[in-house]
Amino acid sequence: VVTRNGKIKLVAGEHRINAVKLLGWEEIPCRVYPEMERNQAEAMEISENLIRNDGTVLEQSLGLH
Repeated sequence: VVTRNGKIKLVAGEHRINAVKLLGWEEIPCRVYPEMERNQAEAMEISENLIRNDGTVLEQSLGLH
């Protein structure tokens, strides 16, 4: 997931980017959001991390507040 607020910024998917780099891929599909407020990007990043990481209840609640 990337956003374009003047420049391209990775919002979520850093582990996937690193994995495809190891595979030698030069292009991958992604979702592009033309404009995204900072709080929206942070919420999406937290959401992605919670989906992919079980974390403790405390870690999850701290991430949501």
